[in-house]
Amino acid sequence: DKTEIAFAKEVQKKDLAIRQTVDYLDKEKIFIATAAFLNTRAAQISFEQTSQKKTKESAGQTQAVIEAMKITAAGLMTQTMDAKLWTATLTNTPSPTISNTPTNTATMTNTPSPTITSTPPLEIGSQKVREKDGMVMVYVPEGDFIMGGPDGGWNNEKPFHWVFLDAFWIDLTEVTNAKYAKCVAEGFCTKPYLDSSSTRSKYFSDNQYDNFPVNYVDWYQAKTYCIWAGGDLPTEAQWEKAAKGTDDLRNYPWGNYLDKHKANYRIDKNGDTKKVGSYPEGASPYGILDMAGNVDEWVNDWYDENYYSVSPYQNPTGPYSGEYHVIRGGNYDDSFPRINVRFRRFKYPDYYSKYTGFRCVFQS
Repeated sequence: DKTEIAFAKEVQKKDLAIRQTVDYLDKEKIFIATAAFLNTRAAQISFEQTSQKKTKESAGQTQAVIEAMKITAAGLMTQTMDAKLWTATLTNTPSPTISNTPTNTATMTNTPSPTITSTPPLEIGSQKVREKDGMVMVYVPEGDFIMGGPDGGWNNEKPFHWVFLDAFWIDLTEVTNAKYAKCVAEGFCTKPYLDSSSTRSKYFSDNQYDNFPVNYVDWYQAKTYCIWAGGDLPTEAQWEKAAKGTDDLRNYPWGNYLDKHKANYRIDKNGDTKKVGSYPEGASPYGILDMAGNVDEWVNDWYDENYYSVSPYQNPTGPYSGEYHVIRGGNYDDSFPRINVRFRRFKYPDYYSKYTGFRCVFQS
């Protein structure tokens, strides 16, 4: 075919250029190496012609190339030159343009190989940024974890049981005033019921608190925001796995012992919300922040005190209906029993308070 004919002509042309360059190399070795290469290439083309079952015309062209190569190889072995020797120094010169007819030309070019990039595998600690509101999300792999608590805790935390969850992404922090304001500005969300916090008369509308958790939103507002952002509220099981990890009965995201340097909870009576992510040492095993204290968080599930005794093993989503929705995580005015990762608070879906916010999830 045209490519193989062009190849043969290119070899002949380079042969002529090489023989015109004078140097002191071993002519016989160069002859032998070049002849071996041409014979090998001729055999390769012959094999391709047979295996690919080319048309008669194409086969004839290919055979012509084979014969041309054999002649060139034989000529290299028998030709004589005077005492001058020649060099095989090759440079990366532009490939020649070979013409089969006066009007049809084929330009041989060296096409660069495509660059192949691989996506790093998702693992614990993987993060990505949500386009809608700029929220950083954290990856939680699929798998089992122990949900609930042992004897001695609240009755609605029992029994502890194994749960399997598909992989998901969850917000690194609680949704902030600034992020919630974007949804309000687009007309999808309604403003929080009140603009204040425990110690601030202006809070949601005050830009200095942009990176503080939104409050005074009921369950409907929280769910609306997550839908606007492209996700949903976490199930109770998703929230608890994100907070505690997989294989132990820890009390807090960071371990079993209370530490005022790892969460915003009740130290005195003058507490209030703090900027999200203010306690990096209190991160969960997945690196998720503020899962204990600051504001407590709406989840998607209806509440049933005895749900754990009938909960399915795989991807539980809570009761089909109910009177209350579940709130998790505790808040800045809660003491240690209520910032426990297993603690289940429940309120009417239209409940709102200065203590309550939320975060969202996305299915992987």
